[in-house]
Amino acid sequence: MIRRSIGAIAALALTGVLVAGCASSPPSDPGSTAAPSGGTDSDKAELIAAAEALAEQFLTKPTELPGIEPITTPVPTGKKIYYISASGAAHIAQFDAVKQAADILGWEAVHLKSDGSAGAVQNDFQTAFRDGADGIIERFDSSLIAPSLQEAKERGIPVVGVGQNLEAGDELIYAAFRPAHNLDYGTAWASWLVADSQASAHVLYVILAGVPIYQATLDFFTGELDRLCGDGCSIDVLEVPSSTPADQIPNEIATAARRYPDANYIVMPVAAWATGLRAALQSAGIADKLKVIGANSVAATYPLIRNGEVTADLPFPGIEAMFLAMDAFARYYTDTPIDTDTEVPTWLITKDTVPDNAEDGLFEQVAGAVDQFKKAWGK
Repeated sequence: MIRRSIGAIAALALTGVLVAGCASSPPSDPGSTAAPSGGTDSDKAELIAAAEALAEQFLTKPTELPGIEPITTPVPTGKKIYYISASGAAHIAQFDAVKQAADILGWEAVHLKSDGSAGAVQNDFQTAFRDGADGIIERFDSSLIAPSLQEAKERGIPVVGVGQNLEAGDELIYAAFRPAHNLDYGTAWASWLVADSQASAHVLYVILAGVPIYQATLDFFTGELDRLCGDGCSIDVLEVPSSTPADQIPNEIATAARRYPDANYIVMPVAAWATGLRAALQSAGIADKLKVIGANSVAATYPLIRNGEVTADLPFPGIEAMFLAMDAFARYYTDTPIDTDTEVPTWLITKDTVPDNAEDGLFEQVAGAVDQFKKAWGK
């Protein structure tokens, strides 16, 4: 499989000039068996059948949260949990799940919103400290708030991180939606693409420069597509500078797609970039030949899945992630072991499976998830 790096576009994405990079070999998954090369019809049929079976697992809505064992000690009431987040719509909507879990546990939930700067987030931590927080959920890169995490540890206040680049460790008792979840995205995308394209996917992958978790996801996805598709698929990478205005990204994607006429799929870890993308692809005369695959949709992009502008998406498990955070505090305050490897199963949705309430910003990704937590908590 060929992987060509298109390279970074100009900082403000005004010129549309893309620089071709060198081919590179995709990483391999040491725990996997390499796929056949796809050189014969039987090899290709074997690849497709395997990918279809794997994709079906991701297309089926999960019904069970693994690792949520019952807490046998009564969970104490009266705890005050602070949720520190950015002011984006998705983060705000997800506080509703924190509040719902707090109500079930007999706790209080407080939301502190900031502009995401280090100073503002650290000020929110100080507010939580002064107000007697019994636990803090934070939504930021732990390196941004390292001093606050250290102070929380010294004060004996447990902190749970919810984000794409966080791991449980010395300062975090649990991290929901860890990097491993993003790697699972790579397998879900790759299996679906091989199945849908009949082992002929030529992918334009859009990545935001300077975000380590996006690069890690791309690297894993590349290895999975290579493993599952053999020689029949390829990837071209469009690296978008982080300074690029969001409303300019769709035009840059369309410009890149025109340079690679073999591309038949666009994959991007930020589904919000799909807003305006269909129009940009139509202006470029290539909308009918490209399917768009995304992740982490927000309320504004679910209609794009319903109308087919986005073919498939991996939604962020807002309810489950926030309930897992609250579950960690419940276990912390009952001296119950916390399984730091617990993850929400990945679900790949299409226009036929978008939940009716998706535009509300919250829906159960695992059927009956809230009831499963209530049962574990003895509620």
